[in-house]
Amino acid sequence: MSRLPPQTSRAADDEVSLFALASAVVEHRGRVIAWAIGVAVLVAAVSLFMPLKWTAGASFTQGDESADVGLRSLAGQLGVSLPGGGASTSPMFYRDLLLSSLILGTIVDDTVAVPEAGGSPRTVGAYLRVETSDTAWARELGILRLRKTLSADIRQQTGVVGVSATTNWPTLSQAIVKRLLQEVMRFDRETRQSRGAQERRFVQGRLLAEREALAEAEDRLQRFLETNRQVQHSVQLQFERDRLRREVTVREGLVQRLAEAYEEARIREARDVPALTVVEAPRLPARPNPRRRVFGVLVGFLSGATVGMVLVLAGDLMARRRATGDPDAERLVSAWRRSWRWPGRGRGVS
Repeated sequence: MSRLPPQTSRAADDEVSLFALASAVVEHRGRVIAWAIGVAVLVAAVSLFMPLKWTAGASFTQGDESADVGLRSLAGQLGVSLPGGGASTSPMFYRDLLLSSLILGTIVDDTVAVPEAGGSPRTVGAYLRVETSDTAWARELGILRLRKTLSADIRQQTGVVGVSATTNWPTLSQAIVKRLLQEVMRFDRETRQSRGAQERRFVQGRLLAEREALAEAEDRLQRFLETNRQVQHSVQLQFERDRLRREVTVREGLVQRLAEAYEEARIREARDVPALTVVEAPRLPARPNPRRRVFGVLVGFLSGATVGMVLVLAGDLMARRRATGDPDAERLVSAWRRSWRWPGRGRGVS
């Protein structure tokens, strides 16, 4: 009787049919079920001891910027671009601003009294369990942890920006969202006032220059009329007079528009009303976030069953290898057993 070559024999041993794998799972189904139930029970137990989470949210949108658009149109006609245009009006800007260190750093240092946590005033960083003697690191750590509790999104159809905070206490979540809105509106107000000051200085400079140009155009027209009292019989003199009058008219219109824009810029510079409109004010959450225990237990059950099947199949495959005298399998088992021995066990003690 002929024997198979070594390579063919090893290849035959390496092939394990699906039926053999399924048989191993069915034979050790008790282990698979035990793993599934064990992991599911562990997930259920962990979910019972996890603290409740409370989420408070708010939303806002931008106000009307028609005055800014009109002033920028006038500046464009003059061939000059105003500083600070456009980027700060994007909803994406406000979303990034809500999660920026500029805003969160101020909120971390705020003092809040949370009745559910004892009622004693503490900083937001303290509620987030930021405890370190290094002030700089405590601030950075507080910003990182506070950012993890926040969520900001943009509703694409309306451009409304939404923000929410999730913490262990409903009062703290509401306080954080309220302070976020206050800080964003403060930043928006100060930015617009600064922009208004820049626009006012720009328009003021242009207004002074155009008034001087108007005065020069009027002087030229006056000198022309004083020098040429009889222009009815000269086409050239009539053309020159009409040209000087048109220049004066254009300068007058431009000075009038700049004067109006100057007054608008002064009003915007002094205006302390934010241009953001609160669509939904932060409210105290009435119910905690759902824990989704059933879903977690189901996922734990499936994960445990998967782990159990992997262990059963690995054990069955190892048993098959050892039965065929595979030296690699024997070496792996020996190494596994040695790794679980206590140091010094099995050695002689002098």
